[in-house]
Formats: sequence, C-alpha cells, structure tokens
Amino acid sequence: MANETVNYGYPKPEEDDFYDINQFNQAMDMIDGDLKKTEEMKQNKLDIGAFTGNIDVLGEGGLPQTSSVSWCRSELVSGTLPVLSDAAYCFSLETCVAAENERDSARVQRVVLHETANIRILERMYVDGQWHEWKELLQKDGDLKDATVTFDSGDNESPAEWAEVAPVEGGEKQDSLWQKVSLFARNLRYLWKLCGTNDISGLADGTLTGAVSKLNTDIVPGYISCSYSFCEQHGWYRIAKSEGAYSSNSCLISAKRFYNNMPPEYQRIQFFGVYTLRKFINISAASLMHAWTKIRETWDETNNVSYLEIYQNADSANMWLISIEDALSPEGNIQSWKTIPPVLTQETINGVTVLALSELPANNPA
Repeated sequence: MANETVNYGYPKPEEDDFYDINQFNQAMDMIDGDLKKTEEMKQNKLDIGAFTGNIDVLGEGGLPQTSSVSWCRSELVSGTLPVLSDAAYCFSLETCVAAENERDSARVQRVVLHETANIRILERMYVDGQWHEWKELLQKDGDLKDATVTFDSGDNESPAEWAEVAPVEGGEKQDSLWQKVSLFARNLRYLWKLCGTNDISGLADGTLTGAVSKLNTDIVPGYISCSYSFCEQHGWYRIAKSEGAYSSNSCLISAKRFYNNMPPEYQRIQFFGVYTLRKFINISAASLMHAWTKIRETWDETNNVSYLEIYQNADSANMWLISIEDALSPEGNIQSWKTIPPVLTQETINGVTVLALSELPANNPA
C-alpha cells in the first residue's frame, strides 16, 4: 500500500488490498495523536473554545511562554479561578508574557469576566515564582459598592480627645483619603460625646445654637456689661450709654481703679431712671486717695443718646474697670445701659443736658 492522505499521511488502502486490522489501528492512533496535538495547540497557543487546563500552569515551568487569549468556563477550568461562584460563568483570559530582558513583574494575566448581568475586570501578577491573588479593577463607568479599601483607621468608638486632621487635597490616594475620613468620624463622635445625652428638644428650637441662645437670653440678655481701659487725665469721662432720654433704665454701677500713680479706689452706685425721676445713690465707697468725686447722667439732644459720666479730679495714670449690672430696660434693649470705653468729654457742651448729678464720697461707710 503506497497511498497516503495528502495533509497528515494517514494510510490509504487500495481497492484490491486485503483488509489489515493493524493498518486500521495504526491510522486510528495517528488520528488520535493529531487530534490531541490540535487540542493542545488550541489551548496553549490559539486558546479558543472552552479552556479545560489549569490556568496557573500555562507552558513549561508554570509560566506562559507566549502571550495568548483564552475563552474559559468556570465549571471546566481547574486551578485558581478569578472568582468563586456557585453559578458557572465565562471569562476571557489574557496572558501577557515578559520578554527575556524584562522582570517577572511584567508577567500578568487579565480577565474579563462575564456574569449574567455584569462584566468585571480582574488582574494578577506573577512575582517571585508564583501568581498573586486576583485584584478587581474599577471600570471608568463602574460602581464602587463592592470595592475594598485598605487603610489605617483613626476612628474610635469612645475617643478621649480631639484628633488633628490634615487638609484634604486633590490627587490623594484612597488609603490617605479614607484615613482622614476616619479621623472626621472620630472627631464627630468626640463632639457627640461632649454634647451629652440630656434632651434639649424643649429649649428654643431644639438645636445646640438655639439652646445656648435661649439660655443666654434667659440668664444675661444684656444684664451686665464691662469695659477695661487706661485713663490718665482729669475731667469728665463717659462710661456708659443708652438710646433716647428719660427712659425707665435703672442700673447698678461698679467703678474700680487700679493703683499706678495714685492709690486705688472703689465706688458702687445705684442709679434710678424712672422717666423724669433721675438720681444716684452711693451704696459703698473705699479709697486711699479720693479721685472719683462726681457722677452724672447727660442727654445729647442732637444725637438722642444718654450717657453716664464720672469725674476724676486729678491727672493720674490708672487702669479703670467699669461694670454696669441690672441694666435691662422694660422699654427694650436699646434703652438698656451698656458700658463703653471711657471717653474724655467736657464740663459743658451745647446741646447736652445734665439730667442727674451726685457727689461721690471717699469712703462709705466712713
């Protein structure tokens, strides 16, 4: 028998040849061997169809020897699959092989995974003689809901102090950004801890600012004011003011002078302002050198402003602390007395009327 097939050289008996079982078996073995080679070539070279080998072992020594693309089904593939799933899925496996002069890290595999209603992309690298774990890549139009970010958290369920947080900047990596977010959460917990657990819903509008405003309004809504200044010349000084004239705005005046060029002094005066009834009553006084000798109320008719003024009878550099208490007026806040930094004025001014005047003792009780 001299005839053979053109492409693979299988034995081809003539019509007058006797049947030879050995020749038939030889042809079957040749066909089986060539089919096996074709299958291996499809898987390791062309890589099309269902991949049934181990995707960790592609080529000699466990490394892919050529770059390739395979179409795989999870239920047929052995080795380390891109993801574990009870349901079968398909994926295209792209293997990129490093050139001889490149490092092992250039050997990578990328998977485009096709699930029922989703497409995912995963990648892994071959480093130090082994394949590392698959890492899922984020697509430009992808969703971060299943992404995992590794970072050093600064959060604490019960923080004892405030944590400093660096400014958030553009171009930061995810781990740095989320570390700052964890510190934000920690500081929020700390603020919440400082707020306490008392119910403030019944105070104003129930907010912190509303509650604080309500408390301030209930306790000291302009009830007291103070000024601290340096004065050194003799004369009348304006120390407090209110809008209008002849208002119902009684108050308690406290004047303290700190020693510098002359010894200190203290005056405490009750002022009564009840419409046209305006007067001062000295409650107590103490001085080693008597300098504050008079106090008065004046009205600037041009500007419709009333002033409380105190007189210093000598040139002396001293620090003054003036306090006005119980200063509220039932007519409204603008009629209430408020301290101002002492302003030197004149004995008499056109358009300014003295509404009340009183002498101040050096010591009371004497």
